[in-house]
Amino acid sequence: MDHKSIIAALLALLSLAGCGVRPSSRKEVIPSAPPPAPSAERGLAEIAIRGAGLRLKAPAGWAFAEQPEYIQAQCRPLGSEADFPVILVQSDSVKTDLTLRAIVSGFTRQIPRALENPVVTRDEEVPIGLQGVESYEVACRGRLEGKAVVMTQRILRKGGWLVVITFLAPASDHQRYEPAFRQILASLAW
Repeated sequence: MDHKSIIAALLALLSLAGCGVRPSSRKEVIPSAPPPAPSAERGLAEIAIRGAGLRLKAPAGWAFAEQPEYIQAQCRPLGSEADFPVILVQSDSVKTDLTLRAIVSGFTRQIPRALENPVVTRDEEVPIGLQGVESYEVACRGRLEGKAVVMTQRILRKGGWLVVITFLAPASDHQRYEPAFRQILASLAW
């Protein structure tokens, strides 16, 4: 399984089309010069999502690599060359007349396009502890290119900004790596 096929599958799931996002409003989180190739050997301990103003910190032993594409940042264990586990971050501006639940329903309808035989295990609003931020979590298990995976998405909205943080891990290693995802969520500053 290569990075391009994983990103393609996740883009189908993470696509904000139909969820009220204005296509021309996407803000990049990187300078206009091309970034170095992503590497878990070196990386960023913290990232800031330009436009949205959200800051995230990598857990100990993990690092962020900013991306010039629709997925704006990836966080992986240091030294890892494997496709999983991975934590992906994307953001975009969104119409303010849509409820978070309406936006999330667009995400959940896309799950079968990204994962084979998905089973949703969590679909609810969850507290985040940040002033003015709405938070929703969708978790599911399924198969990606024949491999059993677990995916959890935290969908955050503040004003006209939507940030989606997606954790994807092999089902067999989910419990081992999920604390890193929870640490990122605990580090959020908006």
